[in-house]
Amino acid sequence: MNPEKGLVNVPTWFWVEGYDGGTLSAGETVLQQHNICHLVAIRDANGLAQLDETGRPRTRLDCHTEDTTFDVEVRLWPKDFAWDFGDHSAPQTIGCAGVGDCSDSALGSPFVDASASHASPIQHPYVWSSLGVNGAADAYVVHLAITFAAEYRVSVNGQDQGGWRGLPARNLSWTANHQVQEAQAVLVRPCPVTVLRC
Repeated sequence: MNPEKGLVNVPTWFWVEGYDGGTLSAGETVLQQHNICHLVAIRDANGLAQLDETGRPRTRLDCHTEDTTFDVEVRLWPKDFAWDFGDHSAPQTIGCAGVGDCSDSALGSPFVDASASHASPIQHPYVWSSLGVNGAADAYVVHLAITFAAEYRVSVNGQDQGGWRGLPARNLSWTANHQVQEAQAVLVRPCPVTVLRC
């Protein structure tokens, strides 16, 4: 935020650091091995089934191992950003257009230097100072809540199993304290009054 300590009626600029608003993704490959077994008849040199004392064919267990490879991918992307500036004003909510398509207006723009004219689209002027707000902190608690949409897809042995499928949305939030002070002009010496006559 800039200024770091706010001033009443001067908009504070806010922005997100450490995240660019893009899609977050992860994947995992899982190898599952399982034994497939079945009974086969024991045969003699002529290919005839050997019989036991009851006249039934003798059998043995024939097993082999099969591998199944599961590839699982998960992706999350922001659906909306909700900025709450902690002073009971209406939250500022910005929606995102689609997967990985969230404009800078939701993230804000970082303050670079005083000569730069690029204002953050996330800004808020406070009407009252934060003196006495939030106990001894004397600060407004600024909240940023991001709702992430989520999907997953699975392929088995390289074969897609139906494309992307939805998962429940995930809500994450962050907070920061923001102190706001009030400055007033104080006259230390009366100004002379001049009366002009025409």
